[in-house]
Amino acid sequence: DVQSLTLRAEDWRTSQAAQEQAIAAQSAYEAYCRGEQLPAPAYYQRMCPHRNDLIAVYQLVQRMPMTVQQICTALQSKGMNRCRARMIADIFSELNLLSFDVVTETLSKLPVTQKRELDESESYRKIWALAKEAAS
Repeated sequence: DVQSLTLRAEDWRTSQAAQEQAIAAQSAYEAYCRGEQLPAPAYYQRMCPHRNDLIAVYQLVQRMPMTVQQICTALQSKGMNRCRARMIADIFSELNLLSFDVVTETLSKLPVTQKRELDESESYRKIWALAKEAAS
């Protein structure tokens, strides 16, 4: 009686296109942070988080810490992209509503100490103004 072993291997790497898109998004975010003009006005609109985006990310992170990539994956069907997720991380970090570890790109919850308004965030006001300008 002969026994045989069957092995199934799967490649879980992101596709080349997805990898290139992630690199381009990271480059756009970094250029924005350096104050450089982005190649097209549409970039600002795609980076600008809407109220629903902010709520969704805040609720996700309340359950457990999440990386920017996990947030993008979880909210992809709602239009989340890497640049927008990083903007949200910046906004929440600036308002001390969530903690953001730049090395691991992980958002974690913080104890709620006070109610904060989005307009208190310089990052939010800036991207919102640029997105609004790009739309007109």
